[in-house]
Amino acid sequence: MNRPWLFCAMMLTLVACKQSNPGAEPATENEAAATPTNSESDDAGSDASLEKFMDAEWVLSELEGAPAAKGAGGKSPTLTLHGTEKRASGFAGCNRFTGGYELGDEGTLRFPGVAMTMMACPDGMELEQSYSKALGATTSYEIEGNSLVLKAEDGRVVARFDLS
Repeated sequence: MNRPWLFCAMMLTLVACKQSNPGAEPATENEAAATPTNSESDDAGSDASLEKFMDAEWVLSELEGAPAAKGAGGKSPTLTLHGTEKRASGFAGCNRFTGGYELGDEGTLRFPGVAMTMMACPDGMELEQSYSKALGATTSYEIEGNSLVLKAEDGRVVARFDLS
């Protein structure tokens, strides 16, 4: 029988399950070069532009007002904003995600259309759901020292990240 949908489902499963090392991901040359040094990031004030921190990896430290839990494999969720491509990516607690972001004037930031791999993990799924919800609720940001603070429409902090 001809079942192209079965072949597609199998291929998607293989791609989603492929992880060379779930605990770490090697940085590319561009990511390493774009990561601010301590002296560069120490002078970042609350009005600092997010563009200064493009391509740096942010590690989730707070989610909805509580300290962020660790995800699968004891790994913290991350966020990287790729400046040239206007693409966000990271680890959400169980799965990796990618999607566009919209950075506007006066501190506006949105994450429309984020897609995730579809692995099931014994740990990290609840964290991932909360993290995904926080990204979806984000409408603005602030830079506070070495922290990226994501805020919802009503001004509440939905997530806080620290530079890795």
